[in-house]
Amino acid sequence: MLFASMEAPGEIPSVDVPPIWGAAFTVLGITVLWASVKIWAIAWQQSQQRQPFIDSRFFLRPPRVPLFAVIVALNWIGLILLSKMLPQPTNPVVNLEGVIRDNLVVTALIAFLVWTGVRDRRWLIRLGFRMDGLSNQFRYGVLGFVAALVPVYVCRILTSPYQSEEVMHPLLKVVQEPSFGLELFQVGLLAVILAPIQEELVFRVILQSWLERFLSPVAAVVVSASLFAAVHGFPDAVGLMPLALILGYVYQRRRSYLAVVVLHACFNAFNLLLALAMSAAGLDAPS
Repeated sequence: MLFASMEAPGEIPSVDVPPIWGAAFTVLGITVLWASVKIWAIAWQQSQQRQPFIDSRFFLRPPRVPLFAVIVALNWIGLILLSKMLPQPTNPVVNLEGVIRDNLVVTALIAFLVWTGVRDRRWLIRLGFRMDGLSNQFRYGVLGFVAALVPVYVCRILTSPYQSEEVMHPLLKVVQEPSFGLELFQVGLLAVILAPIQEELVFRVILQSWLERFLSPVAAVVVSASLFAAVHGFPDAVGLMPLALILGYVYQRRRSYLAVVVLHACFNAFNLLLALAMSAAGLDAPS
């Protein structure tokens, strides 16, 4: 999810993408989708044996989330939801520099409020900021990404009648005319690094952890996932709901900020590569 300042449409310099990219990504896509089906088959078998697919890292309830961090996060979400209700520009162009600046400011503010607001540094560990088992945290992130692909793309296929250029994310329009200069670098920076860092901090670390103090873990996952999907607008919200639920589940079970950032980053990177590959093949990028 990336929320941008909009300006008048402008020229986006483009170059040809080597066609070999399309063929290579097709092979990669088929392999990853097959792995996703395999993961769901294993998860089904474990559910039949009443075994959790992912073991729980902590059995204690999460610590209190600093109130000011919660207030800022909720206001940020509310402003985005409000902006979705307002009339949208017909042909928006993303002010990439503005998005990067806004992302860094909001992320730094919320991170500062979390860091300075906790009473015990051990709470940071229980919020997911931990350095133990880094390889396992990374592995759970990658597995979650692979698992998310099949349900996400099934939902996208079901909502395809509602997808059009008018509702396509502005960044995907940039990728449709790929540039190997500053614009493409900025899109990659936003999608693969900055957005996952910001959104997982807001929706999982702050919102979901805060909700778990008042709701059951399942309800907290569903509510935070629903808000995460909602800020993307329709029809993207439908396709992203499975991803949001998996992000919430991985965070709830492993209590790892790194795992959900890796999961989110891999998903965005896969979709960015997909858009580039489809552009190389002369097809429209998925919305």
